[in-house]
Amino acid sequence: MDDIDTEIPVKAKKAAAKKVKEKQVEKTADAVFVCLDPTLPSFSLIIDGDYKIRGMKNKDGQVVFKIPGKDVERVRQHYHVTTGRLVEA
Repeated sequence: MDDIDTEIPVKAKKAAAKKVKEKQVEKTADAVFVCLDPTLPSFSLIIDGDYKIRGMKNKDGQVVFKIPGKDVERVRQHYHVTTGRLVEA
């Protein structure tokens, strides 16, 4: 029998760590943000220069934003949310 304490190859260690990390990543649920002022027209949230989330009016006249799970934390830090113009529903 060969030496029992042989080292595991580096590639195998990295692959195992990557699988563990993927399991640990929690899926963030989608969120809905609402502008409570019905007098405002529809507008878009500009997250980055190239990334915008379009708001749509609901039957009550409020602008509603459906935010994908990957962007929820970034939207919670947006100016309109921190100032109270948008609230999470």
